[in-house]
Amino acid sequence: MSTPVPSSEVPATSPITEAPAPAPGEKQPFVEWTPTENPNATIVPGKMRSDRQELPEGFTKEDADKAEIAEAKLQASSRSRSTATTATTALAAAAPTDCMVYWPAWQYTVCGLIRVKYDSLGGPNSFLLWPASNELTNPDGYGKRSVFNNGPIYWSSASGAHPVVNHFFAAWQRNGWEAGPLGYPTTDEIANPGTAPGRRQEFQNTAAIYWKLNEAYAIRGAIRAKWNELGAEQGSLGYPLSDEIVPPPELSVAGTRMNKFEAGMILWSAEQGAAEANWFVTQDGSSARTMDQPGDGVVKISPGKPRETECPAETVHPGTPFNCEEAWPDSYDRTVVARFGRQNSQATPGHGAFGWMHALVDHNLDLDAMGKIINVSQKVPIGDRLEYQAEFKARGQTIIRAAVRTREVAMDEDGHLDEFAQGVVTGYCKTGSEAGEGWCPDWVNGTL
Repeated sequence: MSTPVPSSEVPATSPITEAPAPAPGEKQPFVEWTPTENPNATIVPGKMRSDRQELPEGFTKEDADKAEIAEAKLQASSRSRSTATTATTALAAAAPTDCMVYWPAWQYTVCGLIRVKYDSLGGPNSFLLWPASNELTNPDGYGKRSVFNNGPIYWSSASGAHPVVNHFFAAWQRNGWEAGPLGYPTTDEIANPGTAPGRRQEFQNTAAIYWKLNEAYAIRGAIRAKWNELGAEQGSLGYPLSDEIVPPPELSVAGTRMNKFEAGMILWSAEQGAAEANWFVTQDGSSARTMDQPGDGVVKISPGKPRETECPAETVHPGTPFNCEEAWPDSYDRTVVARFGRQNSQATPGHGAFGWMHALVDHNLDLDAMGKIINVSQKVPIGDRLEYQAEFKARGQTIIRAAVRTREVAMDEDGHLDEFAQGVVTGYCKTGSEAGEGWCPDWVNGTL
């Protein structure tokens, strides 16, 4: 059992709220949970609490009567520890086992410091609702937990008693619960500073789980220390978008563990420590270079969706390869269109691969990634085409390059349907000096 609490240290349970007297023959409505006043130790027909008060949804009269008898037994056991006989003080003193039954849920008791935490949250009136288990011993043989309708409260002597629910529980489960690297929770949920609707929960081992909007992820150790140094969720990287994971093969040179964030990554290795990694572009006015002769990126790409603009009316040709799927303003305020296009397998003499389908199917670069690069990057002339380029850098080293190649002249194949600029020809990646247009790993689209 979680550590029993001396009766002098147990906070009183919720005070009894007097409900308006019901009309003759009617029951009091159930408004909120309170302990039973002067509970009966045996069933007394017509005199049980269930005879004078309605029951919360999901409970029967049999449940309520059994719970009232259990409350009476607890009060009788507690009299040796407290001379008071009211329901509130008697149940606050609890039985020698330091456990309570919460009417009308008779099946389970809540004990020790887990009970104290449950009461402090409001007991059944809290977000946890009703008990759904007796106290359980965790697999480590050391800690305890009690389960409630909306989640458990976990306890250990080193960490105290704290609820872990919803997305926080799911993230903790992914990381092995108390047996994993996070250990036990050391706080309840905490609202983060600032205007963003974010929350966190602290755990042992310098770990925490952070939540924003609809998902929660764990962060710990040296990666968390680096993130805190950069301002944590209020800093340049924003909230975590992954637990601590093994980096993809392309990033293994820069780290053996990583967390993804809204605006970049932090990579870690035992030899190199923790370091930020992100996408950079060279904007107009910096030294021009090509993908095979890269220069230093000078501007970090910001998180979020690309800035879009309306497709020019003359480029809308539904059901054809020439239809504009999306359009973006570049840093020169010129509209760049991404036509549906044609992949390599559909190309024929005079009707080559181009556009969105060529970039996505043949090189695995998606529309959002292309739009982000076009929004902010300098364009570099390459023959009769222009290229918008970005570099993913970690520890001062370029890990991979992504590029979008465009044409600002009309399509030159027979049968094209307008004279507007062709727009996107293709998008691709390179991890080194390899020739041609390479494949983009999946994480590229997830980080641009």
